[in-house]
Amino acid sequence: MENKEIKNIDDQIKILQEKKKEIQSECIHNNTFLKFIDGTNVIKEFCKKCGKDIGYPPKDDLDIFLNGKNKTI
Repeated sequence: MENKEIKNIDDQIKILQEKKKEIQSECIHNNTFLKFIDGTNVIKEFCKKCGKDIGYPPKDDLDIFLNGKNKTI
């Protein structure tokens, strides 16, 4: 038996995820920042404007970040 409220929430989440993808695909990601992924020791690069995970940062940017200087690219 399917819970209609849960299905409605799942449908809304799907619509919002699609909207987020659309916004992120149109962004040029020209202002990024580095941060640790929650609960890990992994550092990734994110767009400040749309929040997209850009990927792993270049070594030079990673070195700057690890030396205590917040790097905005």
